[in-house]
Amino acid sequence: MNADRGPRPWPIHAFAAIFLIVGVLGLILGLNDLEFAQARFAEVQPDWTWDRDRTIIALSARASIFLIPILLVWVRGRSPARWVIGFFTGLGLLNALWALAQAGMAGELAAHLAIHAQALATSVALAGAAALLFTTPASKWLLQGGDDDARAHT
Repeated sequence: MNADRGPRPWPIHAFAAIFLIVGVLGLILGLNDLEFAQARFAEVQPDWTWDRDRTIIALSARASIFLIPILLVWVRGRSPARWVIGFFTGLGLLNALWALAQAGMAGELAAHLAIHAQALATSVALAGAAALLFTTPASKWLLQGGDDDARAHT
């Protein structure tokens, strides 16, 4: 924490908690039901053979990727990170809605409802977490900061 900024406001804590919960929960649920995870990854990347090992590696990598926004916002307090996170979570939400609409138009919604419901719930949770970064307390806290190393050189 940067002492110049003061303590982190609740939206920063909530953002980090939501991202961490979604990442860990996705890993746990995926490892608990590898067949479901394989089917989910096969929908996204049908050209690959999703065996047990590849699925475990992909689940672990995905869980690790959730730590990057937490590091940028909660640990380092980077204000530009909220725009990048907001952009990508917005794209994820649009992608989940688009996939749901395509499945509905193709008449395959019932067959893939569990996959689309999980993707949509994850996207909504992440978009909500990203929206917390644009609240007044979070904005003030992020804008007060910056790179500690850059300030040390001025």
